[in-house]
Amino acid sequence: MKKLRYFFVAGITLLLFCSCQMDAWNPYGGKEVYVSSGTPSDYNVEEFFQIAQSEFGLSADVVEMIRTAVSYTSIEKLIVRFVPLVYKTVDPAGREVLASGVVVYPLNQKARGVIDVLPFGYLANHQSAWSSGLSTEQVLVFLNQIIITPDMLDQGISARECTTLPLGDDAPGSDMYHPILNMDNAGRVAYDMHVAAAQYFEKELGRKLPKNTSIFGYSEGAADALALNRWIDLHDNGNIIIDKTFSGGGAHDPMAAFEALRVTREQFYPIIPSILYSIDFWDTSINADYSKLFTGPLLAEGQESHFRDLYNRDHYIWTIKRAIYGPYSIEELKFMNSLEVYMHPDFFVEGWTNEGNEFQKFIPYLKYNNCTADPSWTPHNTIYLFHAVGDKHIPEVCTQNAYNNLLKKGANVVYDRCLDFENSDDPHMDGAIRFFVSCCGFFALN
Repeated sequence: MKKLRYFFVAGITLLLFCSCQMDAWNPYGGKEVYVSSGTPSDYNVEEFFQIAQSEFGLSADVVEMIRTAVSYTSIEKLIVRFVPLVYKTVDPAGREVLASGVVVYPLNQKARGVIDVLPFGYLANHQSAWSSGLSTEQVLVFLNQIIITPDMLDQGISARECTTLPLGDDAPGSDMYHPILNMDNAGRVAYDMHVAAAQYFEKELGRKLPKNTSIFGYSEGAADALALNRWIDLHDNGNIIIDKTFSGGGAHDPMAAFEALRVTREQFYPIIPSILYSIDFWDTSINADYSKLFTGPLLAEGQESHFRDLYNRDHYIWTIKRAIYGPYSIEELKFMNSLEVYMHPDFFVEGWTNEGNEFQKFIPYLKYNNCTADPSWTPHNTIYLFHAVGDKHIPEVCTQNAYNNLLKKGANVVYDRCLDFENSDDPHMDGAIRFFVSCCGFFALN
């Protein structure tokens, strides 16, 4: 932990599925997607230290070290403004919906650039930039950057009411569920948020958002970062120029992720049920039989009700893990990651992709939603990939495959395959801090 805190201090010092949405409602060509802005909140760097101390568990002496380092920089006096936005976008079914996000920008100093920061991804839909205020996801604003963060669908203003999940023909109906690993929708929703931020700047502040941007994302946000990069390259027609994209710890190859998890039979973050439900929710032709997908604690006496209540976007990771593994402490639950406890045995057979296996219904979606395998897309900008070897959330093979795919296309791509946390309790989270620190250093020095 001390090592991680050192890296965080060093970084601060340096600061010192193919759906129809593509043809659906189209906001481009000057159409207004920005709807409204919420009450702004202003923060200084001292308040950010308090947020970082809370989210990272930094001790008072470490925070004091950071504060001392910052006292020698210009950011000590920096004030940033956090503004919630409401905007129009579309869901995977092609329906126009209202979504939310935030734009954070320096108030008393000139901005050096723009960064689209994609959110980490959460099991519960209470967590969002819209509802939580400034967080470590927006740390780069203190490098005089304008930060644009979409909540993504089923977060913020578009969050579903946490009722029992509808199944089969009941979905999507008028309901909403977070589209997970949906590259078309993720790219579209994040892009529309960028357009909304540009329109907010022009309409409310009387100035234009700079044309150049960088893109940043970790975990679920890493795959969404590449989805946004792809969407801009394929659909923006040169209105936005991407400088660089930073993508860490992402499930860029969903099919490879599922294959790897079947072999290890372990995953720290119990996200597979949510992914499968999300696919079934938006593609009603699948009509999955959940008794052939899950077992044990996710099924109450053979019924689907327990799963439908547990994954209704109301619960945090530890609530779900306790329901799966038992009433253990968080420290104990960190080491309880067996997929065999709740995934159906058919998931682990060699013929899981064959006709007759319920999981086979999901294979086309898992194969399609791989940005780097899309033959129509070759990124124009440099992409920096990162993954911690030994990641227990998202298999490292996902990023290795993305790197190989991009190299074959002739893309300018750099891969930091981090070996430093292979034997740690949670390489994914340890890697997140390293990734953040590295990116802070990059933007500080450039």
